[in-house]
Amino acid sequence: MVLDEKQLIQVESAVVLPAEVILPDDTDYEFILKGQKQKAFDTWKAFQLSYKAEQIAARPGFESLLCLEHLRERWRKAGVVTYPHQLKVLRRVVGKMRGRAILADEVGLGKTIEAAMVLIEYYLRGLAKKVLILTPASLCRQWQMELQDKFGLRFVTARRPEDWEHYDLVVASIDAAKRPENAEVILHLNYDMLIVDEAHKLKNVNTRNYQLVSGIHKKYFLLLTATPLQNNLKELYNLITLLRPGQLGSYRSFRKQFVADNRTPRNVDNLKQLLGEVVIRNRRANTQVAFTKRIVEQVCVELSETERLLYRTVEQFIRNDLFRTGNTLALITLQREIC
Repeated sequence: MVLDEKQLIQVESAVVLPAEVILPDDTDYEFILKGQKQKAFDTWKAFQLSYKAEQIAARPGFESLLCLEHLRERWRKAGVVTYPHQLKVLRRVVGKMRGRAILADEVGLGKTIEAAMVLIEYYLRGLAKKVLILTPASLCRQWQMELQDKFGLRFVTARRPEDWEHYDLVVASIDAAKRPENAEVILHLNYDMLIVDEAHKLKNVNTRNYQLVSGIHKKYFLLLTATPLQNNLKELYNLITLLRPGQLGSYRSFRKQFVADNRTPRNVDNLKQLLGEVVIRNRRANTQVAFTKRIVEQVCVELSETERLLYRTVEQFIRNDLFRTGNTLALITLQREIC
């Protein structure tokens, strides 16, 4: 079947194509590409693929986003709701920040969704084929499920050294990644995109976490944290420099120009302008996210005789040990854990 330009326009007007076409593993891609070149197709599925490829190729840069159209049906079925602030983040990261940003929204505003939308936008354009996501171990499975259910991306969890090179879409704990046998492989690979969740744990340049992430070859780079500033301005400087070296100059010049004391900045307007080029932070009060009202209810539980005896024994131990060690916080924590 050969379609000229007029017929192609007629097909476009008459047919609503599916958001995605899933092909079996034995698909003859060479045959499809040949048909694309010659504008000749023996199957309707081959034409669909060719038509979709032409649509994507015709998009004028990032002014028109591919992921929203691609995910519309999947999100409808899964009940996924996106918020205006998330779409603004997506457009800003891919349109102005060139895929390198710190996503610092407050907790509960959907940083994972924002990062995943950026990822799939680049993925659909063929710009992010090899992707690594580093998270705390407890979040690996959550990332896998979110990406598969809401975005149709199958990430594997890498554990062995050979996994990092063999698989293109990998999610792993940063603790697993920094093991010497794994880090040696990772640091020799080239990633199109690196995403690091809980990125405030990279605040110290002397840690293996920081050194690993700094050494990974990556084109696009997202750091996710609700607390980019925890203890002092040097930690914020370290994060910004990790993302975009030179953005804040040398630490000596940064301290001279912007640091009044460890936690108090000066020249705030200038600092905000520099941070605004790499950091996006949305606050709950400025979004349309409706949070469930928190209801606090105290429940009193009577201890049994055995439980009461255990509690008093530990309480006595704490009192005795407190005078010896002075470790108040650890002892109080132990007492709370009994309850």
